[in-house]
Amino acid sequence: MTSARDVARVFEYLSIESEGTPIEKTRLNKLLYFAQGHAFTKLGHEMFSNEIDAWDHGPVVAVVWTGFKKIVDRTEKNGISDVQISPDEMDVIIDVWEQYKHLTAKELVDITHQEGSPWRDIYKPDTKNLHIPKDLIKQYFARPENSLKDGLSDIEKLPTVNALPAEEYDPDEDSMWEALLHGAN
Repeated sequence: MTSARDVARVFEYLSIESEGTPIEKTRLNKLLYFAQGHAFTKLGHEMFSNEIDAWDHGPVVAVVWTGFKKIVDRTEKNGISDVQISPDEMDVIIDVWEQYKHLTAKELVDITHQEGSPWRDIYKPDTKNLHIPKDLIKQYFARPENSLKDGLSDIEKLPTVNALPAEEYDPDEDSMWEALLHGAN
């Protein structure tokens, strides 16, 4: 099973590579929550076994929160060549990064605090060690409005071209290509 620390190291690596800076602790924990939720729907199982707790500023993986400096230092020193993550899990992590990378920690917190979110359903002020049930996370991310967007939907699709416009069509060039493709001289 993948560890939350390894997933955190991949997000740290992606932040350094694409933004040139280490990831913020709060932002990282929200991305871990999204990775866990989207893993349930994309992979059919959890991304990591660590509990996600309902803290004041949203979902948090406590071992990542407390071990944040070690995660950053290890990633900066070793990269991610030693993380134990399957290719399918890596795809989910990268998809989560692509969907949420443009959002600040505050914006991610706001998303996790929305009405009907698992954090919102579980959180109680001044209460420690409130685990967000994995079934609740799984159900929430299974809803179409909370699903991970298909990467292709964000890319402008090129129109299908069946023929060149008349002003660009050259029948002599077309004949030449036909001859080359079919082995004629």
